[in-house]
Amino acid sequence: MKAIKALLAVLAGSTGLSWKLVLDVLAAVLGRIAWPIIIERLFTRIAVSLLEKLASMSTNRLTKETVADFKAQLLKDGLKKALE
Repeated sequence: MKAIKALLAVLAGSTGLSWKLVLDVLAAVLGRIAWPIIIERLFTRIAVSLLEKLASMSTNRLTKETVADFKAQLLKDGLKKALE
């Protein structure tokens, strides 16, 4: 508990780092991340997950084949995260 208080004192106080420096570091780190790729992978995984859930709720074979075709199309377009 003392270590956390000491860390907060260093971050917030005049004895060391300031909040602005911490924010600048975070902005620099977040600025280097390729966000479009991360968002694309996230939406791909969400779409595939929801489609698989929908296919599992149905007894219709056509629905399951449509989900398989959708995943195959995503893989063909270069979205390898569709399998995960």
